[in-house]
Amino acid sequence: MSYHVTLYIYDLSQGFSNIYSERIIGKRISGIWHTGIIIHDKEYFYSSQGIIEAIPGKTIAGTPIRIKRLGTTNIPLSIFSEYINNLSNYRFKGNKYDLMKHNCNTFSSECSLFLTGKDIPEYINKLPEEVFNSPVGLLLNFFSYAHNL
Repeated sequence: MSYHVTLYIYDLSQGFSNIYSERIIGKRISGIWHTGIIIHDKEYFYSSQGIIEAIPGKTIAGTPIRIKRLGTTNIPLSIFSEYINNLSNYRFKGNKYDLMKHNCNTFSSECSLFLTGKDIPEYINKLPEEVFNSPVGLLLNFFSYAHNL
């Protein structure tokens, strides 16, 4: 049997980053992306509380601004549940959450690759790099580096 795999894309800034990011960080950022993978009629996403299972589109993130079909999979719920359980116990524990390096988009990317063999859109995964390469991001990187000396 074949199952649809969908990505729900949310803008946590609700449009504000598109308007104000250039003034704040010196670079225009079209959204602060949060994503969830939809498979087997559930939405899965990662946060500082670990992997969360929810009703699609009914999460704390609000309403998705984009819905992207990623493809199909033959992986049944039982195997996907085992996969999610394994991720929850190791790579995607809540205490391993890092807003810039290991976040909901990292999780969605990994799930998408597992289910379909395809990654999520590049612009989502590149957001932290865009922020770090902005004038303010470079300054934050410098202070972070200096603090760790």
